[in-house]
Amino acid sequence: MKVLSKALKVNKMLKQMNVHYFTLKIEEMECISEALKANKKLMRLNLGYNKIGTEGAKIIVELLNTNASLEDLNLCSNSIDNNGAKLLSVMLKTNRQLTKLDLSWNETKNKGTCAICEALKVNRVLANLNLEYNNIENEGGAAIGDALKVNASLMILELSGNKINIEGAKAIGEGLRINKTLKQLNIYRNRIRDEGANAICEALKVNKTLVRLEFKSNNIEDGKAIGEALKINRTLRVLEASYNGIDDEGIEAIYEGLKINKEHIEAVSYTHLTLPTICSV
Repeated sequence: MKVLSKALKVNKMLKQMNVHYFTLKIEEMECISEALKANKKLMRLNLGYNKIGTEGAKIIVELLNTNASLEDLNLCSNSIDNNGAKLLSVMLKTNRQLTKLDLSWNETKNKGTCAICEALKVNRVLANLNLEYNNIENEGGAAIGDALKVNASLMILELSGNKINIEGAKAIGEGLRINKTLKQLNIYRNRIRDEGANAICEALKVNKTLVRLEFKSNNIEDGKAIGEALKINRTLRVLEASYNGIDDEGIEAIYEGLKINKEHIEAVSYTHLTLPTICSV
């Protein structure tokens, strides 16, 4: 790793760097960080699956405070807990170049997610945020909903594999009513159930920007709210609602919504298959 660090100090044109699955030690992280501080061209850095923890997150924050070129940072599966997330949130409040951040498969949980969401209220550049599989529950879901009311840059938000249930989904729905930038929301494999899905579908009736929504595997049985939203919404293009066990009445309601919305929606999934609209209606 020291050889790599020396090479990085000499190479001033590196734009992309992948150092994943290395299980980096803190001293190795420090070597890489020091070398990259001199680089003015690096745009993408992949440090996934290294278990860097809070100490590693601190080193990354210090790097980003001096680096003015990095746009895409992958920190997935790095044992980053709520303390590490809080450190990253401080950086996000002032950072002006990072547009994509992958924090999936970490342990930000509620407290860390709340800190990230506070940063989203003032950050104006982050467009793609991945918080999949972070043990986020309703408190974190509420913070996400509040952030969506204010944030004006986020376009893609990945929340699959968390523990957000009805109340968290309601808060996200309230955020979607006001938000004017988010284009893709993935809330696959949470616990939003019928009430949570209904809240998000009510938001779809007034939301004018979301083009892709995924809420597969959420124990949704009643599809009537989905059908009603499809009758009114004119911006959604892809809806993924499979693996929910939607009953026959719900499927019929979705079918009726698609008949009205067939000029806008491109693909809908509500059983175990994704069908082009032309086949669905």
